[in-house]
Amino acid sequence: MRRIATTLGMLAAAGLLALAVPQTALAAWGVLTVNGEAYVNPHGCYPLQGFSSGIGNDMDQLAYVFTGADCSGELDSVVHPGQYGLSELGNSVYVP
Repeated sequence: MRRIATTLGMLAAAGLLALAVPQTALAAWGVLTVNGEAYVNPHGCYPLQGFSSGIGNDMDQLAYVFTGADCSGELDSVVHPGQYGLSELGNSVYVP
């Protein structure tokens, strides 16, 4: 009887722990267009190709444009869902 109670207690604790752990983040849903190149359901950092880069945001997330490569440096601009942005100083775009 004691073994059954211990097993049930462990199962209950595991169930509570599973419910308490937050869910992992998913990629954005939609299409990010960078200088005419489309990325479906993007996630992470994407390079921009020099001066006057166009960013189309047809996603459910914001797109963050940074002045440095690999999404470093200062935040240059934010492209909202459903909008198109033109960045003159951006070198990379990040989608959470």
